[in-house]
Amino acid sequence: MRWEDICVSERQTDQTKCDCCREVTTRATGDLSFEGDFKAWYDVFFSANSLTHPPMISIYVGDWSEDAAPDARWGARVVWHTEGCMLVDWDVETKEDIDLFTPLDRNDILGSDFATEVWAMVDAVIMKDSRLKELHS
Repeated sequence: MRWEDICVSERQTDQTKCDCCREVTTRATGDLSFEGDFKAWYDVFFSANSLTHPPMISIYVGDWSEDAAPDARWGARVVWHTEGCMLVDWDVETKEDIDLFTPLDRNDILGSDFATEVWAMVDAVIMKDSRLKELHS
């Protein structure tokens, strides 16, 4: 799967004030599909103060039907710095609060067959979500 072949469908956009710096933080969500089939959904958190808070991209894959168990759904997180992107672990507090999916850490993804898919999906979000255009400079 190549990022060029992934369809990005933009969904909701919300804006709130950051608890620590009071800058406006945007949460953009969307769906990813490949060859006409739903592949994942995503969210991106970003603010104008990207030096303090670089954009965080989360990709959620698996079975998101109402009857699916949390172990049939996974989430991966990537921080988008000016130098590039980096897989990151979910922080312990967040992991403890998650009951809808299984959070995957860096070591769960790196070196796996899934890594190529994750990077293709992240690239598709970065390159195709129009709400992120201001972050490309």
